[in-house]
Amino acid sequence: MPDIIPIGIIGCGSISNAYFGACKRFPLLQVAACADIDLERAKAKAAEHGVGRACTVDEMLADPAIQIIVNLTIPKAHAEVDLRILNAGKHVFSEKPFAISREEGKAIVELAKKKNLRVGCAPDTVMGCGVQTCRKYIDEGVIGKVIAGNAFMLCGGHETWHPSPEFYYEVGGGPMFDMGPYYLHALITLLGPVKRVSGVANTTFPERTITSQPKRGKVVRTRRHRGLDPGPRSQRHRRPDPHRPSRRTRLGRIPAHSSLQGRLARRRRRRHGDGHPQRAPAPRQRRDRLPRPRHHAGRPRGVEVRHLHHPHHHLRTTGGDAGGVAGLDPRPLIGSDFGGCASRDNESRT
Repeated sequence: MPDIIPIGIIGCGSISNAYFGACKRFPLLQVAACADIDLERAKAKAAEHGVGRACTVDEMLADPAIQIIVNLTIPKAHAEVDLRILNAGKHVFSEKPFAISREEGKAIVELAKKKNLRVGCAPDTVMGCGVQTCRKYIDEGVIGKVIAGNAFMLCGGHETWHPSPEFYYEVGGGPMFDMGPYYLHALITLLGPVKRVSGVANTTFPERTITSQPKRGKVVRTRRHRGLDPGPRSQRHRRPDPHRPSRRTRLGRIPAHSSLQGRLARRRRRRHGDGHPQRAPAPRQRRDRLPRPRHHAGRPRGVEVRHLHHPHHHLRTTGGDAGGVAGLDPRPLIGSDFGGCASRDNESRT
């Protein structure tokens, strides 16, 4: 039987309860100590979960008995704490996100390789039965060749349920960094590694009111997603300079054909003439319409036809609760935590 591995937990917030409870299910692991920026909170968690010692972060890093440290701090502190753990010669498992910039993530990986240490990051939900069932069906070819996937996250905001949701609206929080990893991990597990990535985020509400306890009624100002640090509010909401030429003046008059007003004006001229008293209204020319292809006639409504690599190949999609499975076979969508899959084996010639 292998020896018991003593581990430490840094960060005793809301998510720590899941880790304290999960560690008890593995006889190999023993939570030897827990630490937090608020020592009293660490002592309370230690007493609640039967942990032998509550200490500061420096005391945990200096403990030679602890081999692995779980980093449960707020997102913007993950990289800093991970680097401190690695420099102390210990393995680290961090909550998501791994880092809030590519440079920070590369620094963590390079330091771990240099010191021959291991790093890991949540979420591990891809090991659950939903995603693993999808993985099994894909490997067995049940739904054919997978060519695409999508994922959706629907939630009004953490302020409705989280006891301390302020971090979610700071740098490193938000749906993209805090919730996105769940779906990215699922898609990567099912479809393979990423070759190219892009992201767009938006701030819907400038302020959020906490409705959960114990901070109910507190107003949280959200960050704008124009870079990681938008700067002081006075700079972000700067009034326009009346002496600075506008974009329309700098670039010249915007052509009428590129605006909605221009299109409407041309439509009026086509219908009623150009308004010149000596010129008769120009007759509206109508293009000859091509007959509708016979193979499209009578197509059932709500069914989308897309052309793939050959003009006679059509891909018909059927809706699903989590995204949709493509193909003519109306088998139900595989249940999972992410979105849906698209198959190309069920193409049909029409």
